[in-house]
Amino acid sequence: MWHPRTWSDIAALKGQAEESSTLDFKEQLGSSSEIAKDLAAMALNGGVLLYGVKEDTATGIAADITPIPLKQIEERLQQIAGSSVAPPVDVDVQLVREQPGDTTGVVAVVVPASPLAPHQANHRYPFRRGTTTDYLEERDIERLYQQRADLIAAPPPGLLLERDFVRILSPEQTSGFGYLDLLVKPAAASALHPGGAWQRQHLEDAVRGAGARQSRRLAGIALIQSMDALVRWVPWQAAGWIAGGFPEQQSLYVPEVSFGATLAYPARLSFQARWSLVVADDRGQQLYRSARELSVAADITGMLAIAGEYFMTVPRAGILFVALRLRGFQDGKSEGATRNRREVRAGGPGAPDGIERELQVSTLQLRDQPDDTAEQLIERWLPAFSAGADVLGPLRSLRAQR
Repeated sequence: MWHPRTWSDIAALKGQAEESSTLDFKEQLGSSSEIAKDLAAMALNGGVLLYGVKEDTATGIAADITPIPLKQIEERLQQIAGSSVAPPVDVDVQLVREQPGDTTGVVAVVVPASPLAPHQANHRYPFRRGTTTDYLEERDIERLYQQRADLIAAPPPGLLLERDFVRILSPEQTSGFGYLDLLVKPAAASALHPGGAWQRQHLEDAVRGAGARQSRRLAGIALIQSMDALVRWVPWQAAGWIAGGFPEQQSLYVPEVSFGATLAYPARLSFQARWSLVVADDRGQQLYRSARELSVAADITGMLAIAGEYFMTVPRAGILFVALRLRGFQDGKSEGATRNRREVRAGGPGAPDGIERELQVSTLQLRDQPDDTAEQLIERWLPAFSAGADVLGPLRSLRAQR
């Protein structure tokens, strides 16, 4: 997740950055009990605590930088996280100095969303409510204990897609296409969106928010070739919302690529995509099949970014299950290896049919760095055929700049 790494990052906060449910400014370090409460509260959904930044209490915007002593501060924070919070919470403490050797600076405490939530501090269970810290009620504690049990007993491989996926694009009927199924859902089965059945604006905001956030981070990468296909959401029966393709149309066909997405209640996002794999000459004669792995990587990143934006609006979603299935790519040639070489007819290994992959990720991580999750999902699919082409290189090079 994003956090300031340099003093320039810290200076840029002043007058610009605003506190949120995942970003908390602290002018001073405070008592051990206060620190424990803040760590336990942030661990529910994940976020960043910045010690040494003063907020404007009226606006919540960073008003001033107030460097604090750094001596033994990392040891103290790790000790509190390990002994004053139950169960202990994992934190990453980073010290940001204006100049090398400075004894004061700003402390960034990165708190991942915890699969062991809820965490107790001072005999209570705190959590972030907007820009303030509140305490969980009994029903929330019970739900989170159930989520913990669900995460410990992870579902068998393939179960997520088979049980929860909602298909919108028509089943494959034509050879020469590769297909993607992508499911994102909260680990907590009881997670509900506060908007209830009126979700269109939330979904549209998620698409636009993903485009704005990722265009800044991953400039130059086409996150989704047809973002417009997913921005117009309409009610679908009584089960949720749909965008991109509609059952009565069988599919939405855009040249070379089709997209569809559904939200099924209570909170499950399904994405579908279909790519044309045929590369033809000017006379329409097939030259070879492309695996389209560069497009697959970019489009999965975009879909995950949308899901991350959306689930950040679902209270206490915290940990998400993500499941991916790729199909129909067998014998495709590496897009990275054949780019700008349309005359290539053979040579090099062909792609495997596809892959099935499931993992867990925090909502905040998915929103801020969907490319990391995309890489984890497809990295096992690529080596068999990419022939040395650095398929994920564009994502990695841009991530290195953040």
